[in-house]
Amino acid sequence: STLEGRNFVVTTTSEVSTTATAGTVLSQSPVANKSAPNGSTVELVVAKAPATVAVPNVVGKKLGEADATLGAAGFPATQTPQTVTNPSQNNVVLSQNPAASAQAKRNTTVTIVIGKYVAPTPTTTTTTTTPTTPTGTTSAQKKKK
Repeated sequence: STLEGRNFVVTTTSEVSTTATAGTVLSQSPVANKSAPNGSTVELVVAKAPATVAVPNVVGKKLGEADATLGAAGFPATQTPQTVTNPSQNNVVLSQNPAASAQAKRNTTVTIVIGKYVAPTPTTTTTTTTPTTPTGTTSAQKKKK
């Protein structure tokens, strides 16, 4: 509005920015403090917020495939291991946050919980026996004989 009040024609284009607040002027042409005749066009590039997109569902996928799927959609992944006792869950995504189909800005980190198989520890049972004395005979009776 400042430029239009000084008889300039203003054109704007938008550019996605993850560092500038939406609506902030990122650049202009001609540059500030340069003389221009009345009626000239001033071009402004204005920041806009990144669009949100649906987070892909990677639950049940192997780790490599999940990383590739998230990366292709613009979401970096961090991994949290979780011990599992079923070998088929080894290196498989058990859960994710944000959840599948949630709307999020690109470059939002998705935390995936990865199954890490740990074989159950075998258990051993020990049996102890207690010596018994014959029925009807006590230690004192044995000494008398």
